[in-house]
Amino acid sequence: MKTRILTALLASMLIFTGMATADASGKNLDPNDSCSQVLRFEGPFDDEMVIFWSFGYLSSITGKLKPVEKNRAKKILSAIKKLCDQNPQQKFGLTVEKLGRLLVKAANNNAPAGPDASDIVKQFLRPGADFARLTAAIKPTVRDVKYVFAEPLASKLVAMYGQVFKPGARIRPKPEHNDYLVTQSTTGKLRSGVDLEKFAGGHKKLLKYYRKDIPVARFKFIKSGETLGLSFDALYYVNGRWVLMPKPWRGLR
Repeated sequence: MKTRILTALLASMLIFTGMATADASGKNLDPNDSCSQVLRFEGPFDDEMVIFWSFGYLSSITGKLKPVEKNRAKKILSAIKKLCDQNPQQKFGLTVEKLGRLLVKAANNNAPAGPDASDIVKQFLRPGADFARLTAAIKPTVRDVKYVFAEPLASKLVAMYGQVFKPGARIRPKPEHNDYLVTQSTTGKLRSGVDLEKFAGGHKKLLKYYRKDIPVARFKFIKSGETLGLSFDALYYVNGRWVLMPKPWRGLR
């Protein structure tokens, strides 16, 4: 296993140094050659050489080390060949890079969005709701903030939310509010541009600070039938519960 991972990493390193791998005959696999030239049926490279090079590059794109398992190798090779069929003259390296982007996008789209945040929001609209208790229940801890955000933003937010969530703090709908809207996604999707337009524009400033791919949600208290209301952005699902970290982009000022 270690040998396989090291081989994949070596292949990735060779890419960044502008080098190419070579088979036993000394023939170089140049990622700047067309994919059809590298993958043509009569050679000059066997599938194993192409697979190891590709796994190394894919690891650098997706940020995940995958063992070079036989079944996965077949699927990756098949996917590369299909992409090459669509554009035979495209450079081999660019063909593998395209596959990497597709894999990242698929992973982000399939990431779980977490438990339904509506379960938290609707409690604020119940008759006799204890707003102080409900607010305290979604107060983020220092651990929560540092789990979601990288430094130096994390420490700034710890101080900021210490002021926001003072004892007795209350989040409450306005008297005319009798309904709510919830938009839910994940930080991974936001980083890839998916659902980003559904959230406040400040999230664009946060993308490089998100440490994990976790569920995120925004919500509004509204009057039934309307879309404008009192907005809160955003809830994060961390350490087994939803916590509210309102307008975290303000920590970047």
